[in-house]
Amino acid sequence: MYIQSFTSLSEDQLMNTYFIHEDNMPRLEKKLLTIQRKCQKYGCDFDYERVGEVFKGYDNCNDLTSDMTKVKANSPVIRFIEVAVLGTARVGDWQFVGTIEHHDPMNIISLYLTDVKLPEVYYTSNPECDHCNIRRARKNTYIVQNVESGELKQVGGSCMKEYTKGLSAEAAVAWISIFDELIQMEAPDGEGYRKYFKVEEVLSTAVSIIDVFGFVKTRNVYDEYNQDCTRDNVLQFINQDEYFLKRLYNDYSNFVNPENNKEYAKLVREWVLSQEEDYGYLTNLMVTLREDWCEYKHIGLIVSAVQTYRREIEKLTYEKKIKEEHPESHHIGSIGERLTFKVNEIVCLTSYYTEYGLNYFYRIVDGDGNIYVWSTSKCLDGDYTTVIGTVKKHDEYNGEKQTVLTRCKIA
Repeated sequence: MYIQSFTSLSEDQLMNTYFIHEDNMPRLEKKLLTIQRKCQKYGCDFDYERVGEVFKGYDNCNDLTSDMTKVKANSPVIRFIEVAVLGTARVGDWQFVGTIEHHDPMNIISLYLTDVKLPEVYYTSNPECDHCNIRRARKNTYIVQNVESGELKQVGGSCMKEYTKGLSAEAAVAWISIFDELIQMEAPDGEGYRKYFKVEEVLSTAVSIIDVFGFVKTRNVYDEYNQDCTRDNVLQFINQDEYFLKRLYNDYSNFVNPENNKEYAKLVREWVLSQEEDYGYLTNLMVTLREDWCEYKHIGLIVSAVQTYRREIEKLTYEKKIKEEHPESHHIGSIGERLTFKVNEIVCLTSYYTEYGLNYFYRIVDGDGNIYVWSTSKCLDGDYTTVIGTVKKHDEYNGEKQTVLTRCKIA
């Protein structure tokens, strides 16, 4: 990427880095490609690359900053694309400095090389060329500088090639216009830009909100009278909605500040990222939780992670309790062996029809907690204490060892 292609810069080349608001990138890239083609046509090197991204918010002076410790409360966080632009500012002994746009009484000068100090005379100069000495009605002239002597010259578009070995006025205008465009596109365009939220903050806030209001899915809001979904409550807290905060602190004394739930939120995140891909809900959740920032449209998905994690913990706790209350089952006997054992519990799990009629599927537990299963056409009705049966095979279901019986007698 950027480090590989732009580190070995010669003194002829100029590299600038810009942070472009993400909504401006599609429009800018079209212009960058156009400039690239123009510069290639005239033998002028030009390249650009998307280096990375950065998130910025507004500080107390309403200036954009990437230092989140300085971002004021309620400030939207905005995503910017880091773009590196590389090109040849010098060809041969002369380098292009800038463009003079001629007006009366003062000219407008757009500098490509901002470190070059121009004499004030260029702000009032006439549109004449120092090379051909022809004065005519030119809208623009161009400033070039000798890199050895520092000499400056004002030249017309047709004479530009004499000093830059092929860098035409058209290419020069392309250069200066694109750098102006880059600077302009560093600013957000209007009020409709996308806002971003810190994933860690969304998760820790969701923990606090769910502890108070419970979890309410977005699609269930209309089924619950006068109740906001969890996503909306989380957003109202993050955006510091005055009415919501007043109601929260006045009516719910059990509300815990999300700052105190960061460790719990971290557990939720780590658990989700440790799961296997299911190419569905969990996969989508894992993708969002791998990022540090999220868009509004993903907040509902992220807050659901807390509820999913809690359901899984409840399930594991219940299974642990069942195992503690019921001894672990083992495989009993060998295949073909005839067994006799005392019955502790018999339960019919299901019944189903076969070509021979109705069959029943029983789960039998002996006094030591070992589990047997038996499929038969007999309907058992009554209290039974003893089973005599032949071991058909050893099986396992949901991690539970089962001995499958056949040709049973029960009494």
